[in-house]
Amino acid sequence: MQFKVTSHWDDGYRAAVTVTNTGAVPLTGWRLTFHLTGASLHQPTDTGETAMSGDVVTVTPADWHPTLAAGAAITFGFGFDGALAAPAECRIDGAPCELQYVPGP
Repeated sequence: MQFKVTSHWDDGYRAAVTVTNTGAVPLTGWRLTFHLTGASLHQPTDTGETAMSGDVVTVTPADWHPTLAAGAAITFGFGFDGALAAPAECRIDGAPCELQYVPGP
């Protein structure tokens, strides 16, 4: 997962989150979770289902695009209120995933 800050202001920011299927088989009905401290979700993505409970953000694919093919990537845009912080503890379907944080502009 790549978490890239695309814009930042005093009390919030926007980020693009890209999930890449590095495996050899498609991921169907997958679920991404990551922790984000000090922020709250104010603008969920329109390309998937998004929720935030405490500091855990959960993303699942939209009904119209449930499968992520092997080698494919999908990007979600988010808006957050609060302090800019790097995400932690990335997981896809419960398994740890590689996390790349790009602080942006």
